Amino acid sequence: MVKQVISKGGKYSLNRLSGSLYVKDTPAEIRSISTLINHFKEMLSRQILIEARIVEVTLSDEYKYGIDWDL
Repeated sequence: MVKQVISKGGKYSLNRLSGSLYVKDTPAEIRSISTLINHFKEMLSRQILIEARIVEVTLSDEYKYGIDWDL
């Protein structure tokens, strides 16, 4: 996305390991990129993952030592 916003004379460098982005461009383009990044940060912070497993257990003599999860 930064490639699409940056001007022809602008440069950027992305370090994925450290999570840093270096941008050299006009002040207007840097503001646009800052707005874009803040928008994505806000959007990603709202996403959550909910995972649930509902299990009903009926005990009998066959399973007195535990539950067979392979069923």
